[in-house]
Amino acid sequence: MIRKMFLLAVVVFPPAVFAQTTADSASSEKIFSSVEQMPVFPGGEDSLWNFLRENIQYPETALRAMTEGTVYISFVVDRTGLPGKVKVIRGVGKDLDAEAVRVVRLMPRWKPGRQGAIPVNVYYTLPIKFTLDRGEKK
Repeated sequence: MIRKMFLLAVVVFPPAVFAQTTADSASSEKIFSSVEQMPVFPGGEDSLWNFLRENIQYPETALRAMTEGTVYISFVVDRTGLPGKVKVIRGVGKDLDAEAVRVVRLMPRWKPGRQGAIPVNVYYTLPIKFTLDRGEKK
């Protein structure tokens, strides 16, 4: 009787283990909003702001119209650290929105977010502020 119970357990558990593995591989495509360790831009937050300052080109049409504001961009830092799936959450105007998306797509590989010791896909929201200098306003 005990041997039959053990055999039954061996026969029943492999499908359960397989199902768990399948669920884990499906969750590797899941995108998290919050994780134990959020993604980090190479060099940290100061480097991120420097990258944005160095790469943003204020669109000429926005300069002429004296358009300012903050574009909120959402993107996914995947488990390899690549930013992708970039979209505007709240925009200012088509030219500034397009410039914010362009710059995010230029970003280098990030240190990926982690849940436990496992790298995972993570949503990241970034406000990009467009402000004209006094010397640029006419």
